[in-house]
Amino acid sequence: MNRIAFLWILICSFFLTPIVAQNIPDSLESKLSGKSPKEQVAYLTKIANSILKSNSNAAFELAKTANSIAVKNNDRNGEYQSAVIAGKAARYAGKASESIVYLNNAINIVSQTNNKQTLAAIYNELGLSCRDAKKYNDAINAYNKSIPIYEELGDTKNAYLTTNNLGAIYVKSGQAKQAIDIFLKAKSLAEKMGDKKEIASATYQLGVAYANYGNNNEAQKFFNAAKEMAQSLNLSALLASIEQSISALQENLAHKTKTTYEQEQEQEKEKMVTMLQSQYQEAQLQNLKSFEEIEKLSIENQAKEYKLRAIQGEIEKQKLENQLKEQSLKVLEAEKKQQEAEITKKNEAIAYQKKVLFIIGFALAVVIILLIFIVRLYIVNKRTLKLVREQKLQIEKQKDEIEIINKELTHQNTIIRESIDYAKHIQFAMLPNPAIISQVFPNFFVFFKPRDVVSGDFYWFHKANDKAILATIDCTGHGVPGAFMSLIANSMLSKIVKEKQIFDPAIILENLNIEVLEAMSQSGDDLDNGMDITVCTLNESAQFIEIAMAGHSCVIINNGELTELDGKDFSIGGVFASPDSKYEKHQLQLQKGMSCYFYSDGFADQIGGNDKKKLGQKVLNEIMIKANALEANKRREFFEQSLNDWKGDLKQVDDIIILGFSYV
Repeated sequence: MNRIAFLWILICSFFLTPIVAQNIPDSLESKLSGKSPKEQVAYLTKIANSILKSNSNAAFELAKTANSIAVKNNDRNGEYQSAVIAGKAARYAGKASESIVYLNNAINIVSQTNNKQTLAAIYNELGLSCRDAKKYNDAINAYNKSIPIYEELGDTKNAYLTTNNLGAIYVKSGQAKQAIDIFLKAKSLAEKMGDKKEIASATYQLGVAYANYGNNNEAQKFFNAAKEMAQSLNLSALLASIEQSISALQENLAHKTKTTYEQEQEQEKEKMVTMLQSQYQEAQLQNLKSFEEIEKLSIENQAKEYKLRAIQGEIEKQKLENQLKEQSLKVLEAEKKQQEAEITKKNEAIAYQKKVLFIIGFALAVVIILLIFIVRLYIVNKRTLKLVREQKLQIEKQKDEIEIINKELTHQNTIIRESIDYAKHIQFAMLPNPAIISQVFPNFFVFFKPRDVVSGDFYWFHKANDKAILATIDCTGHGVPGAFMSLIANSMLSKIVKEKQIFDPAIILENLNIEVLEAMSQSGDDLDNGMDITVCTLNESAQFIEIAMAGHSCVIINNGELTELDGKDFSIGGVFASPDSKYEKHQLQLQKGMSCYFYSDGFADQIGGNDKKKLGQKVLNEIMIKANALEANKRREFFEQSLNDWKGDLKQVDDIIILGFSYV
């Protein structure tokens, strides 16, 4: 049990690291070769979406490339899908401005269609990007366009979530009064849904809006109501936030800080007082006006008299100053001649002294520079020698540390390898026994070849009365992440078929799609955690089979004639799947000489041959026709030999599974 627990921890840790993102560049070029521009856009968009959070910068570059290809080839559907992924990736990478450009392009395209659900979702995504770019008015406009569409479609849940986003923007941008109206609407939508958890959350948000506005009484009322709801529903996280907000509100009341609400009330009072004061001052000025005009004439006459007396005194003073200036000029002229003679004598003496001092200073400067150079050279040499010795010691120390680290890494790699090998045993033990399947499906064989130690591909079987279900599943990724998804898929299939007793292959796919979407939604993960699958149900009593596929195709060979059946293009739980996605089924009457082959895309995508290109579906069909002519017990070896002949020394690019049965 301890070893199994350790394995689960190891699988989770691998799943949470960007292994898939790191391996994408190794096979991206080979994956794109042979695909049409439209297929290239879809594939690049899918890869970008799968690494949105683990490597948002790489996702952005891939989505940009997909968008450029779509624009160049006038692929409008691919253009808007890649633009949406590019917008999301740019926002995750902190490039909100670029995100806004791509999302607006997507809106321009989708606006010309009738896809209102997608348009509303893109407007909501645009609001998030504008929020991150601090363009709050643009965010408000985007949310206000998204909400009416959701309401028109009757999508109350998404209308509620987008309304909540709008209220948060109003609070963040300091528009608490508008936020109150928005959160009242959000609370009404939550009540319409009957979702008690969201009603409690919306009630709490109303309290926050009133607190920011400054209406503390209303804030306290809504906080208390939200607290009672959170306690009754045992919502611990929400309850903690409410308690913190109540504490902050009480602290604000204790400090008696003037709120926006109180400031507005005081401003109204100040306006009234100012108006009354203005009216009073106007009346006073009218009463004083006549008195001031009388007093003004008397003051002007006195000023003219004082000014005349001042001018007469100034004239007398000017005459005396002119006489004194003439006498002073004569004295200054004589003193100036004497000073000029003394200055000339002093300048000659100073010039001689400067010449002597310059010679002495230059000689001293040369000596000092030489001394500084010699001392500095000695110090530098001494420091260099010391540094070389220290570096030598440091290198020897680092060498010892590296040896210790290498030993530890070797030990850790051994442990990890053993754990992954143990995971392989668990995964292979999970697979059904081919001998048991052969009892129901005659001449059954399976060719199963993981790319790594463990696989994202697997097959599944269940027998119940006269019904038997056989499936091939290709989960997103390979290696440890793919194996982890295969465990989830195996569990979900068991729940749908064994517990719910659902045997119709199309309905099995619909239920599996809903299970995967709900599981990934609860995890908060935006990755493309989908799977491609073929489900075949055998009705023994009626002697017919029903086949349904998602992202897969299958081959029927009847007396040497090959027919290829196609399923839906979108994967189970994929980026373009929705909870109401429907799947087709094909019904075939059992007859002698009929063979069925189910497979993942690993064989057809294998790189090989002289041109180092993909094998392709056409060549795979030819191989299946040749294999069908052999005895059933030789078909698995024939597929394996055909694969080895094609790929040669090249690396296997993906997990491979091919299974078949025939009625001879």
